[in-house]
Amino acid sequence: MINNTIVTTITGSGSAGAEPHTITFDFSDDIATFNEGDIVVKNGTLVASSLTKVSNTQYTIQVNADLAEGRANITGSIASGKVIGTGGEGNLAGKNTTTLNNLSATTNFPSADITNWDTSHATFSF
Repeated sequence: MINNTIVTTITGSGSAGAEPHTITFDFSDDIATFNEGDIVVKNGTLVASSLTKVSNTQYTIQVNADLAEGRANITGSIASGKVIGTGGEGNLAGKNTTTLNNLSATTNFPSADITNWDTSHATFSF
C-alpha cells in the first residue's frame, strides 16, 4: 500500500485569448514518476508532450482553452496516488483554483454554449 503524503500545489497562468496557458505543479517531495496521463484537464486541452520537468519538485504543462474566445477558466488536477515520490510515497490530490472576476460587470459574454463549463475550481468576484 502506498502512503499518500506528497502535497501537490497547482497554479495556472495566462490570460483569456492568449494561448497556450501554463499550469505549474509543485510537489512537497522529489518526484520519481509523473506522466501526462496522471493529469486531468477541464475546460482545456493538454498540449501533447508538453509536460516539462523544471526541477525534482516542479513540473509544468501547456494547455489550450476549449471555451469561446479562449476563456482562461482551465483546471488541472491530479488524483491521489497518481504521482510517486523518490521514497515510494504517493501524492495527495490537487487542483488549481481560478478566480473569475467581475462577472456581473462584463458585457463580453462567450459566443459559444458554456452549458458544460466546469467551475468546480473557481471562486467568484463581483
